[in-house]
Amino acid sequence: MTHESRRSVLQETLQPLDVPSFIGETSGRLVWLNDAAKAAFGDRTGDFYSDVVAPEDVARVLAEIERMRSGAQRGAYEIDAILRDGRRQRVEINSVAIEGDAIFYGVFGVVLRPGSRLGAAAESPLTNRQHQVLELLASGHSTAQIADSLHLSRETIRNYVRDLLRALGAHSRIEAVAEGRRRGLI
Repeated sequence: MTHESRRSVLQETLQPLDVPSFIGETSGRLVWLNDAAKAAFGDRTGDFYSDVVAPEDVARVLAEIERMRSGAQRGAYEIDAILRDGRRQRVEINSVAIEGDAIFYGVFGVVLRPGSRLGAAAESPLTNRQHQVLELLASGHSTAQIADSLHLSRETIRNYVRDLLRALGAHSRIEAVAEGRRRGLI
């Protein structure tokens, strides 16, 4: 199988995933992003990984790229990424060498959910669904967008919002997001 056909198969495999997925060169340049990655980060094809990484995490990313260059088959680490709108989001990066070719490697970014950290869920006054709604509110989603994303009715989303406002002692969506950030829920 040629280099281009291997890359094409990988792109076809990663494209339908809801997880932001990337193919990058060991030089650190992004050469392909699936639609989920473009939605989160914008079309960053041709940019370097360091362009979408918080400045304090760039050295970590460069060290991981160097590890891949030196023959590591995979890696996993967390960084703060810069989203398309300029906000930061903590993400887990998993890099995997594409077998048979040392020039490219696949990198998969998985956004960590607030309740996924040990202890965070136990200390939270929110249900898992309320966490999801709060996270989407923090990302700027409207009621309709949240309903579409979670495959629920708008009225159900309004109920979740009311309940999470009550649980956080907030009087508005903005106050709920601020309180969620203050408590480390998002």
